[in-house]
Amino acid sequence: MVGRVFRVQLPATAAAGDHERAILTFEGALALWRGPVLEDLRDGPILHAFATWLEAAKIDCMGMMIECYMALGRHREVISRLQALIMDHPLREDFYCLLMLALFYSERRAEALDVYRSARRRLHDELGLEPCDSLQELQQRILGNEQGRRPRRHAATAADAVTHGATGPRPRRASPPRNRMPV
Repeated sequence: MVGRVFRVQLPATAAAGDHERAILTFEGALALWRGPVLEDLRDGPILHAFATWLEAAKIDCMGMMIECYMALGRHREVISRLQALIMDHPLREDFYCLLMLALFYSERRAEALDVYRSARRRLHDELGLEPCDSLQELQQRILGNEQGRRPRRHAATAADAVTHGATGPRPRRASPPRNRMPV
């Protein structure tokens, strides 16, 4: 039941385009969350796998809620939340993309580029990897943006800016990387 709420119902609310209602729904669902899932009962592999899956659903929910805030042009409101998410999940490249966009749309271009440098350094130092294509493309778009040109204010996802630039049409929703380790 809980998994269905986080994986099906909440994304459907956001996809419907009523971002204000989606934010209220996301915040209500996240307010019900109390500490780690099955904290004292993770002994067996099935319970451990379920708890891990549900934690991932919560993190995805938080990302979708932030995308809704950004779709409404409330970029400054999500900056500190994204910084906290990156501290907790330093290898989630989609959070770096969203933070770069939030800073960029808040007219803090230098800080957005610093986020890219930080992400690149962390990914390289910890995994020996370069950032994903969408993160690299976003960095290039920010670098290519002329100083006086205002970025488009209502990009809902990192894919909006990456795929079509800061002034292009809204594309499909970005997916998280698929190369996760099995539980």
